[in-house]
Amino acid sequence: MKTRNLDMMIYGYLLTRIHYGFYREEEPLPSVQRLGKLFNVSAMAARGAYRLLERDGYILNVRGRRTVAGNHIAGQEKADLDDFFVSEELMQDICSIFDLFFPEVFLYGLDACSEKEIQKLYGILDRPALSWDEPTLDFLAHVIKGLKNPLLIDLYYDVALLTYPAFLAHLGKSKEGWEEEHEKLAPLLYRLLQVREEGDRRILWNQIAGRCPVSNPEKGAATEDPYEWGRRQTCLVAAGKILFQIDSGEYPVDTFLPSARILAEQTSTPIITMRRAIALLNDLGIAESVNGKGTKVISPEKGRRKVKWRSPAVKKNVRLYLYAVHILAITSQSLAVRVFPLMDVEMRKRIKHDIESLIEREEHAGTISYLCIKMMIDEMDLPSLREIYNKLLQYLILGQPLSRLQPYLNLDGQAKELMAGLEGGDAMLFGEAMKSSFSVMFSSSKAKAAAMGIEGLEELILPFSIEEE
Repeated sequence: MKTRNLDMMIYGYLLTRIHYGFYREEEPLPSVQRLGKLFNVSAMAARGAYRLLERDGYILNVRGRRTVAGNHIAGQEKADLDDFFVSEELMQDICSIFDLFFPEVFLYGLDACSEKEIQKLYGILDRPALSWDEPTLDFLAHVIKGLKNPLLIDLYYDVALLTYPAFLAHLGKSKEGWEEEHEKLAPLLYRLLQVREEGDRRILWNQIAGRCPVSNPEKGAATEDPYEWGRRQTCLVAAGKILFQIDSGEYPVDTFLPSARILAEQTSTPIITMRRAIALLNDLGIAESVNGKGTKVISPEKGRRKVKWRSPAVKKNVRLYLYAVHILAITSQSLAVRVFPLMDVEMRKRIKHDIESLIEREEHAGTISYLCIKMMIDEMDLPSLREIYNKLLQYLILGQPLSRLQPYLNLDGQAKELMAGLEGGDAMLFGEAMKSSFSVMFSSSKAKAAAMGIEGLEELILPFSIEEE
């Protein structure tokens, strides 16, 4: 696959459906608004995809009525489609996301759906397999939307758009092949809805987990074209490196950081990115720029007073942080249970030692959970899943302003359970402690954000109680 910008991904989706006969010649194509709604994108992105299809001769646009052109060349079209087919290795790797990441998401998403939303899901499944809005894609999207987490929705659409052309080709390379697959899949989804209405979560979980065969996290697929979720967060990575140096004592409070140029050279980062990273540290209340002198590390007390809570940038950062912690709370237990067996005794001892060191320095609130997730994903040979969790961990730096507000986060109990799980080789205990850590972190941070006047988070809730086993 040669390109992954949003316009081209939608272009690939539409071109694949044109090629396999989903849209008949001269049949009206979905409007820009309906296409944007289907993929949760702006009308501008959908309009851009249509402009590209029109430019390449695949569709006609007569007074705003878009139809499939009758003279497109099948051979040329097939060559163009090759640009949108991900490799078999990448496809296999991305399947690990659905095996290891999405089962809990679907379970909790169905749990969160109201009765009205359940009836809407039935309505989606009743649509014809060849309808414009792809019933299965729409069904799963609506389930995930039940969790009210924009970051999670973005991930689903990103993976779906990326893999759709290759997935459709794999199913049968024709609309008839997709119809047959839909006829097999629809009854399974109907059954999930029926079990959800019956209210037995254990059976519901067994139904969902049974549709997602457990991948071996140890056996990933090496690929020269790895999955990348969204834009590269180079600014967050650079800021995270500086924050690590501050936390480790290399740059104590009231000392000045090296210049942006020196930091850029030390970390092999473009200087413009490093300047943005320093500006972000200022916004987070970690440092302040002093005219004529440079950037100085400031104390948590002073940083707390300097955060501009009414700033749109600060509000956006806090929301993004909470979205990331919300996802980690939902998925970390399953990840921990499945990856824990890959950690040998020596590695578990090393993690336990690092946790004890953090506790002694009284710097463990939140850091321990970060450390455990990081160590686990480093053990996996699944590049796509590692990409997702690395991106989520990068967003955690954006929660720094909240961590400096009282009441301070207390995860002593979770830290003890993590160490007990590591010492006893107990994957379930370790996983439950991970889930509890991120759940407490989310609830505490959300309450602080609300107290500071950050709105738009009312519907973002954990789909389980913190005490839930």
